[in-house]
Amino acid sequence: MADVHISPVRTYATILGALLVLTGVTVWVAFYDLGPLSDVVALGIALTKATLVVLFFMHVKYAGRLVKLTVVGGLFWLLILFGLTVMDYVTRGDIVLDPPPVISPIAFETEGGG
Repeated sequence: MADVHISPVRTYATILGALLVLTGVTVWVAFYDLGPLSDVVALGIALTKATLVVLFFMHVKYAGRLVKLTVVGGLFWLLILFGLTVMDYVTRGDIVLDPPPVISPIAFETEGGG
């Protein structure tokens, strides 16, 4: 039978408190214009919160090597998908906001052109 790890309530309360503090920090930082760093700070806080949830509430910290490998594999796959999305975005050409008008053949015939 597999070993089961039972975490004390104090651990859950501490992690919950940390998550609430980080949520407050996210709201607090949202009121400041950090320029391009705003997204970096928000994603850093979100990554920290997600790591706490995965490690403690999903018990990955106390899981076996196969579970940890699965989590790392999932994160690696997510990075591949993000990378493909960024490459698609970066390699696109400029977006034409005001394209030239298209003359339809029907309009051309009614004007006596042919």
